[in-house]
Amino acid sequence: MKKIIFILLINLFVISCSTKNENKNEELSTVLDRMERMAIKAGKNISKGSNFLIKSSVWKSSDLLRFHDKIFKGQVKPANIILLGSYCEFSTERECADILLFLDQSDNPDLLLDVTRKKILNKN
Repeated sequence: MKKIIFILLINLFVISCSTKNENKNEELSTVLDRMERMAIKAGKNISKGSNFLIKSSVWKSSDLLRFHDKIFKGQVKPANIILLGSYCEFSTERECADILLFLDQSDNPDLLLDVTRKKILNKN
């Protein structure tokens, strides 16, 4: 569990540095490239759980599309998507799938991820 929290904190730190762009010598394209790589990595990690749900017949393709729209099309902040991706990276397929189901059933998945992120940051 400590390893997961450590990795999540590192990812959140990278996000905050990227979004604030405190290093004025760094070009905007470099920051955007780094953010894009993090987003792709998060998406691949999240797909671990969604693939599990599809393979186990818990979700149909229409459920996956609905979840995708809910998470990736504006309802969830990028920092929270990366948090979710980091969690899925260091958890089992089933654990990741359980979180995805929980977020899918939520009316406000971004708020749940915000609360989680704040609790993690306050623990350290």
